[in-house]
Amino acid sequence: MKKAIVFYSKTGNTLSVAERFKGFDLFITHQFPYAWMGGKQTLNQMKRIVETKKGSVRRMTSINWSNKKREEQIENMLKLY
Repeated sequence: MKKAIVFYSKTGNTLSVAERFKGFDLFITHQFPYAWMGGKQTLNQMKRIVETKKGSVRRMTSINWSNKKREEQIENMLKLY
């Protein structure tokens, strides 16, 4: 993976650094047969959190771990991100 950023800021110092990023790429993995069973909701919730912190989301990917094309989904995501 080229990058991954997860941060927590109690005092605001870490937040002040994280706010300098122009955009975030989000991805999740899930076992549900369809993304609408939880994957999309999770991504949308994460996106709302990023946007309330004045960030922007560039890409969102939901990888279904039980899908036969899981490896293809992962490879495609890695090329984009």
